[in-house]
Order: sequence, then C-alpha cells, then structure tokens
Amino acid sequence: MKVYQLLPEFFNQLRRRLLLILLPLGVVSIGFVSWQGARNSPSQFVVYAISGIVVFGIIVPIVLQQQTKSWASYRLMLKPDSVAREQAGMPGLEIKNSEIARILERPDTGLVVETNDKKRQLVVPASLERYAEVRAQLEAWHTIENVTNERAAINVGVLLLAVLLPLAGLIIIGTSTNSFVVIAVGVVLVATFLLGLVTIQRSSNIDKRTKLSLWLILLPILSITVRVIDEISQMFSTR
Repeated sequence: MKVYQLLPEFFNQLRRRLLLILLPLGVVSIGFVSWQGARNSPSQFVVYAISGIVVFGIIVPIVLQQQTKSWASYRLMLKPDSVAREQAGMPGLEIKNSEIARILERPDTGLVVETNDKKRQLVVPASLERYAEVRAQLEAWHTIENVTNERAAINVGVLLLAVLLPLAGLIIIGTSTNSFVVIAVGVVLVATFLLGLVTIQRSSNIDKRTKLSLWLILLPILSITVRVIDEISQMFSTR
C-alpha cells in the first residue's frame, strides 16, 4: 500500500480561490450595510448587519480554518485493488477498482473518482504528491474523462451565480419598497439557503466540523424570515 499527502502549494491555491470569492463579497456587504445605516432604515440595517457579522465575521473564518485543518490531514492510499481516503472529520472511504463508474479530470484541479452511489466520490487533488503516479494507476483501472475548459468555465460560472444571486436577493430585500417583491425574494432566499445547507450536510467531501459551523447560517435565514413576516404584517395592517 502506498500513501500520499498534499503538497504545500495546495493550501496556497485553496486560500487564493476562497479569498478571490469572499473578499469582494465582504467589501460589497460592508459597504451596503453602511449605506443602509446612513439611510436610517433600522429594520433593513439590522437584517444586513446580522447577516454580515454571522457570514463574514464568524462563518467564513471558521470554514477557512476548518477546511485548512481538514485538508492537512488528507491521506490517499493506493492499494492493489482499491483506492482509499482518510481525512479528519470525515468518514473513511474506500473504492474498489470494480466499483469505479467514472473518473473525471478537471484542468489544474485533479480527479474525481465516482461510483454508482453519488455519496461515494473520492477527490484526488492535482497538488497531491506523485500525482502522475496515482493518475496512471487509476487510468489502468478505468478510462479517465477530461472535462473541457469550456465545461470547467460553466462550472465556475454556476458557482459565481450561486454566490452572487443570493447577494443580489439580499440587496433587493434591503432596497425594495414593494412588499410583494420583498416577500417573494425573501421566500426564495430562505428556500435557497436551506437547500444549500441540506446539500452541504449530506456531502461526503466536507468535514463534520465545517458542517457544524455552517448551521450558523440559520441566523441570517432567521433575520430574512423576520423581514418577510414584518412586510406581511404591514400589508394586512394597511387593509
């Protein structure tokens, strides 16, 4: 059995990718909260202040720390007839060569070994030591499908939309004077956040501590819910 671990460059790439998304969002969020405060809109200001503090002051630092610790413990084990992964906070995973249904390779990212069970997927980062050696063994077991740059760009676009659309929704809730718009967007946001939370909790590629810390997203969800209820109350009180 051969054991492999991640190279230091992986952690630099991880931090860069996360900060590339989070820093612009943080700047926009802080600016918007300050603007709401200047407009003397107490209810909207509270919604954004709570969301900003929870997301960028608590959740983001915790997630960054936990993800770094989790990936630092990542170990890939290559056996004569299987590949296995051990990682802190995550259940052990072993996939026999006969169970492999698909192997995808994304440019500059690495491999994803898939089985017929969507919950049993194994990620092999390109920054793994002796990556070429691991790749050659996996390719001997199953054909590797290359994900084109076009498809990878689509995946990045989807990720950015998943981040930017909720932010746009929060801005709409904070600026719109139309109760129907606020209620509709608020309901969609709450549903989206809850769906994302459930998806993350069910993922086999995220450690337990990170999953636990992400339950704090319920606080922004609660603040949005309060805003929606407030709008509904005002609608009925004016009739």
